[in-house]
Amino acid sequence: MDPMRRELMLRVINDDMRCVPIVYQIDQFKHCDRALVWLLEAKITGHNLYEWIHREHSGSVLFMIHFIVKQVEKVIGERRLYAHEDLK
Repeated sequence: MDPMRRELMLRVINDDMRCVPIVYQIDQFKHCDRALVWLLEAKITGHNLYEWIHREHSGSVLFMIHFIVKQVEKVIGERRLYAHEDLK
């Protein structure tokens, strides 16, 4: 893991240990750097991340990544995640 990604992950976790498994799962996607940056820009970190993922995405990291990828790529309409394209 490079130091930049480690710093992004620690900033998103923001001393809330409940977010460690969430951030670990985000790290399994190709879009992890963009997703982490988007979360930081949207100020969704730590406790806010934990509450947001459970409120908006039913606790599903996959749904959250799908939402973030659509936001980052500015996709209007349907955008599917594919294992051969979107996972490392």
